[in-house]
Amino acid sequence: MVVLLAGCTTPIRSDYPAKVAEMKKAFRFEAMQAGLDEPHVAVISPTNLLDEDLTFEILWDPPEGNKLAVFPMTTDVKLRPGESRQISFKADRHLANAEPPWCWCRMLMNGKAIDEGRANIAVYKVGYYFDGNEPPPKETELRIDSVSQVVLWRNNWKGIADCSATGWLMRNDKGLTFRAEVNDDTLIVTNARPWENDGVEIFMDTRPECSRGTSSYGKGVFQAIATPASGTNPASIAFFPDRETSAVSGATVTSDILPGRGYSIEVFLPFDGFTTNHFKPGDQFNFSFGVDDADQGKRKDQLMWSGSSHNGFDAAAFGRMSPFVKQ
Repeated sequence: MVVLLAGCTTPIRSDYPAKVAEMKKAFRFEAMQAGLDEPHVAVISPTNLLDEDLTFEILWDPPEGNKLAVFPMTTDVKLRPGESRQISFKADRHLANAEPPWCWCRMLMNGKAIDEGRANIAVYKVGYYFDGNEPPPKETELRIDSVSQVVLWRNNWKGIADCSATGWLMRNDKGLTFRAEVNDDTLIVTNARPWENDGVEIFMDTRPECSRGTSSYGKGVFQAIATPASGTNPASIAFFPDRETSAVSGATVTSDILPGRGYSIEVFLPFDGFTTNHFKPGDQFNFSFGVDDADQGKRKDQLMWSGSSHNGFDAAAFGRMSPFVKQ
């Protein structure tokens, strides 16, 4: 018996779709820690689980601005049944912040495609939270102040005074508090869609260690957009991807104007509120935040502490957080 894979025109054996799906599961990169000067090496390991020869057509096409010797680069890897191969790629660590480098793979049998898939390289940062009953140590600052952290519409960013931020993540026995001080030359909060306003986006992954840091959103992973008060409108917070099933119950947000600079915003996430839709954060969890900068009624650029513009649907590049320990 032969079957067709969805979207493909090549007939294959009935037991092959499950094997092809298994091969696609293995088509992924391990997340990489940012912050070192030398390039990192990403490795992909195609394996032929079928009973016939396969060709893996691999296209490495990092975003514009990444410093690679050759790009885009196409590699054809021919594998016999049961054979595997390791293919290595190099990518600049710092410039991977804006848009994750990616790799596209097509599986061909007898010269015809039977399936394809894409894998991104996630480049994350390491940060620290601190005891909320103590003053914030300098080492716990989470800074957004570099052009490499502009993840949307980089040409619109005019520098630190235009938009930048310093954040702190605090913990006590009641919950987590995130505070950000944002430099923003003009405060704009006029759009019904929160991501189109000036504001701060928060990303969290509190899943158990065995699944934390994988790409998919689900229980334990959420995005929250906190919008500062403006005029008669109070500060607000909205959770995504679903406003109800992604929410942390009892979350609160407050904001203040920083004269001549921008605004501050503070979000409290009570531990009790995590239990309905997520997991209570352990000592280690993943976190990132970004800043949306709006002009003339809509967002003109976005900056991110750890990860990229993909953070809203891909949790792999959130920062790895642990408690600060004074040396």
